[in-house]
Amino acid sequence: MKRCIISAIAIILLVLSACGSDDNAENNDESAEADALTPLKVEILTEQEVEAGEVTLSAHVTHGNNNVNEADEVEFEVWQEGSKEQSEMITGSFTEEGVYEASYTFEDDGIYYMIAHVTALDQHTMPQQPIAVGNADLSEASNSNTEDGHNDH
Repeated sequence: MKRCIISAIAIILLVLSACGSDDNAENNDESAEADALTPLKVEILTEQEVEAGEVTLSAHVTHGNNNVNEADEVEFEVWQEGSKEQSEMITGSFTEEGVYEASYTFEDDGIYYMIAHVTALDQHTMPQQPIAVGNADLSEASNSNTEDGHNDH
């Protein structure tokens, strides 16, 4: 009789522990799905009006409320208005608290465009912003350059 009771208790504990681990696995799957649905956000920190010469290109990368300190890739693409085919790619480096930076030298005054290409957490995003260098005026920026298919994905 004692063996039956002990066996019954053992079976009940085994079933309960299996149910608990299934619940945890299900919760982990749900949190992984929620993380995958949370978009990667990239805020360009570079000023929109700069002087010619060396400038720090900078972007802050977050996922939800967390800084992304280990992005797979951060590159800054820069070109002068009307010269997209001559764009340059500059690899960004992690500095602190989700911020990635690279140095770039603007040789001439004019309107430029910068795209921060960021890949992290199985996502890719490409925010773009115009930059007025020297005496250039941002109101002269062409809308065709700001909407040529480079937006958040």
